[in-house]
Amino acid sequence: MGCAHRSLLELLRQLVKSGSVEEFFQRALPGALGLIPDADAGSIVVRGPEGYRYTAVAGFDLSVLRAIRFSPERVFAWYGGTRQQALQALPRAHRVAEHPSDLHPVESNLAGFHWTLVVPVPLGGEIEAILNLDRRSPEPFSAEALGLAEELGKSLEVVLRSLREQERARERLQREEVLSRVLASLASFKEAEALWASLPGLVAELMPVALAAALRREGEVMRVVGSLGPQPPVGYVLPKGEGMSWRAIEQRQVLFASLCDPRVHRLEVPDPERYHAAFVPLFDPEGGPLGALAFHGEQEFSPDDAALLSVLAQGVGNVLSKLEAQAAQAREVLRLEALAQATQALGPAHTAEEVYRRTVEEALRQTRAVSALLSRLNPADESLEVVAAAGYAAERAVGLRFYNGQGVAWEVYRNKAPLFIPDVSRVATSQFASGKRSAGSYLGVPLSDPEGQFIGVLSVDTAGQEGLAGPRRLTPEDRYVLEALAQVAGVAISRLSALRQAQRQADAYRALVQMSADLETLTDPAEVARRALETLLDLTGFEAGSLYRLEASEEHPKGYAHWRPVVQVGRYPEPHPGVAGSTPIWLRPQNVDRALEGGTVWIPDYQTWPYALREYKGSGIRSVLAARLSQGERVVGVLALGTFTRPHAVSQEHLALFEAVARRLERALERVAHLEEITRTREAALRSLGLGLELRDLETKGHTDRVVALSMALGERLGFADLEGLRLGAYLHDLGKLAVPDEVLQKAGELNTGEWRIMKTHPEIGYEMLQGLSFLPDTALNVVRYHHERWDGTGYPQGLRQQAIPLEARIFAVVDVYDALSHTRPYKTAWEPQAVRAELEAQAGKTLDPEVVRAFLSLLPAA
Repeated sequence: MGCAHRSLLELLRQLVKSGSVEEFFQRALPGALGLIPDADAGSIVVRGPEGYRYTAVAGFDLSVLRAIRFSPERVFAWYGGTRQQALQALPRAHRVAEHPSDLHPVESNLAGFHWTLVVPVPLGGEIEAILNLDRRSPEPFSAEALGLAEELGKSLEVVLRSLREQERARERLQREEVLSRVLASLASFKEAEALWASLPGLVAELMPVALAAALRREGEVMRVVGSLGPQPPVGYVLPKGEGMSWRAIEQRQVLFASLCDPRVHRLEVPDPERYHAAFVPLFDPEGGPLGALAFHGEQEFSPDDAALLSVLAQGVGNVLSKLEAQAAQAREVLRLEALAQATQALGPAHTAEEVYRRTVEEALRQTRAVSALLSRLNPADESLEVVAAAGYAAERAVGLRFYNGQGVAWEVYRNKAPLFIPDVSRVATSQFASGKRSAGSYLGVPLSDPEGQFIGVLSVDTAGQEGLAGPRRLTPEDRYVLEALAQVAGVAISRLSALRQAQRQADAYRALVQMSADLETLTDPAEVARRALETLLDLTGFEAGSLYRLEASEEHPKGYAHWRPVVQVGRYPEPHPGVAGSTPIWLRPQNVDRALEGGTVWIPDYQTWPYALREYKGSGIRSVLAARLSQGERVVGVLALGTFTRPHAVSQEHLALFEAVARRLERALERVAHLEEITRTREAALRSLGLGLELRDLETKGHTDRVVALSMALGERLGFADLEGLRLGAYLHDLGKLAVPDEVLQKAGELNTGEWRIMKTHPEIGYEMLQGLSFLPDTALNVVRYHHERWDGTGYPQGLRQQAIPLEARIFAVVDVYDALSHTRPYKTAWEPQAVRAELEAQAGKTLDPEVVRAFLSLLPAA
């Protein structure tokens, strides 16, 4: 063995004793200078996270070279060979002047040197270091020097690998010792919340990290509950499926990635390419996911790190599971106690408003908060309205509305889960009832009914506690109290709401029954519609209602039919009735009638409806609910409700009620129409009978129609109640003459005593013929029976006097005498109006009622 080889072996024995890789390189450079002949100076650059840097120099100023960093590309350019040659530790010698470094500090230090021998030191597929040996002589390195340099490079690789393995072993042992301490420290935690908050610090003890966070799984999200540094902040929410933490849970293994990886959900981190990230899933002993640890640092992670982190995750999962179970048991006890207190506090409440008030008062009493709010969701305008408050700034809080995105309570609504914020003043969307942004913690829980339907948010906070003896902080126990209160309040509100709804339904049923009964007694279509509309306005909260009738029109150039209001009920603004009366709604496809093809149309806001009429918009109408009214296949009208002051939401309950009333109104109007048809038929029959009697009795043409019209006018003037009975009696007054023989009835001359006796029987005969007809009122029968009675008792058939004669008969008697005097008969000519008036005045107080005569004369034209 040559001297040079013995020197190499001795050098290697010395290098093996190095305590660290840094010491190894410090020893390797002088050893190489002593081993390689003709080398006058040298340096070693070693690979690091920021590139290659000078680790050892001989013959140069290290203070000048220490800050220089070489990229892998520049190192290979300096080496001058291929990557394969470098991995075989083949040295390369080159002239300094022909092989510049492109770095002024290096060039300055190499001044006076002619040759450089570059020896690569490979390790694990990478060029771990470059040994540079520099020569002042212009003569090149000898072949012996090149051979020794190659052996040296390969030998350094072997020793370096051994040192690296020893170093890793020491690091592994140190980490295992740290891991043992960390795992042992887990037993000292009494609360899961504290352990979650401490996990980032425990990870930092185990390995160098720049930032670390603990994320706890809460349903479909993971929330940051512990953080090492400002990013990510505690309370930050990571939705399901977003980022590598969720992927680690799904794959049930530790995952590593560059911070530049697009799969990594990261906040703003400068120079992300410098960092490597780790994601550690946490599971309970049954395999249920608890959350994850996420952290990053400049050092790349190794398989050993994955194994170490898996052990940590298992230990943390076991302890967390145990603490969570203990906490759950303690929570259950607290929850039951809170439920008992909440039930006792809220039980006596009889209204939803009282439940709201008692809930916030109890929340303030049972927690360490300085204010408590209950915000109710208004789906119509997507707002959370504060309906009850207690504590600080309570009087200013009630009535406040926070629209979607305003205030942290919306986070509770969106996630349907409790929300705790250590310092609510740091959240940009926070709203403060006091008007002043104040530091303090916030706790909000969702308020739902037993079916899970969201009602609102119950929240407490410690913001605005200036002037108190000491700062107040919300505790985990406060959450259990708040959740128990929310649960009891939800049940109470639901129960009271059900009672209110049942009461409303009962009231609606009673109102509908009463309306149905009323509709059965009404015969005027307008009154029928008015009664139905009044019921709907009472039960639905609308402000006004109308019945529109379909009418043919000669006004429209195309002869369109139109809707026109015939009944209007409720509170209308000043211009609307005039607009509705003067602006018909023509039947055409773009109008309401098109929407009514389905039977019912609901327009939430008429002001934004694309088919709105300009005149109706100008009257201020907002919400409209309308239903088509039909009789058989024929559309006859539209029933409509509306508001003017605000849009009005329509519940399914009110919609069903409206449609039920519309159908009931249809039947009532159909019944009225049938009654009117029956009345018209009956009246036509009675008129025909009267006209037939005219012909048989040789009365002047039109006598029946005239006495009917005059009787109605005189009855109205006197305020007579039963005008319909009076009218029917006028039609039938001489029905008994059907039983009088023609030779008596049509005799041109004066009747003899026997004939006159027969003629006097016709009122009683007429009465007997009609008294069996149930539809005829007593008024009509009295006209038939007593119209020939006279004020002084000289009449027939019973010779009644003055007030003993029914008023309806006295009325008709005046009309009958007037018509007989005013018109030609077979036995007389018509009298002049002045003579008729004089005769009536003469008979007043004798044969005719003077008051009735006076009223009748007031109807006649002045003489």
